[in-house]
Amino acid sequence: MSWLPKDYKVPQGSSQFMKLEKGQNKLRILGQPIIGYEWWEESTEGKKPFRVKTFEEAVRNGREPIKHFWAFAVWNYSNESCQVLSITQKTIMKALEALSIDEDWGNPEKFDIVITRTGDGMETDYTVQPKPAKEIDHNILEAYKESKIDLEALFSGNYPMETQKDENEPSSKLETSEDTLAEDVADDIPFN
Repeated sequence: MSWLPKDYKVPQGSSQFMKLEKGQNKLRILGQPIIGYEWWEESTEGKKPFRVKTFEEAVRNGREPIKHFWAFAVWNYSNESCQVLSITQKTIMKALEALSIDEDWGNPEKFDIVITRTGDGMETDYTVQPKPAKEIDHNILEAYKESKIDLEALFSGNYPMETQKDENEPSSKLETSEDTLAEDVADDIPFN
């Protein structure tokens, strides 16, 4: 007999951003991505992301390394909430692109996806596995509508969900640690 109740899980802190944890990360993409370029700079509160829509803007304003990113709204099944997933990993991008143009799969909003993360640091790998297509749960759609995610806010340095702030969020400006959104060191390798 366990000291804690059966099926107990420690509550996860609320965050507007989904972080890909080790193991399986099940999600449902809820809309089209925004696409752009990002870099990180030091601020008084730690590292802060900067995002722009074009590579030319990134080169003009950015510092190395500049990474291509996608950001999109997702339903995170592990914490049962709408969040934003920002990715820079080419392996994930290529897998999602391949699914989206495949006649048998198509739009990745029509099925759940499991992204499995293994390894650490330079040895981190990601695999993307689609699940059979199925209708999205009505409660997920309602939560998505209520979340009022504005991905374009990322380009102005703001949080994408103004009405839902992170527990330690000082203002609507996006100031966070690089761990929240930045990807593993392995993604810095130019030939991924």
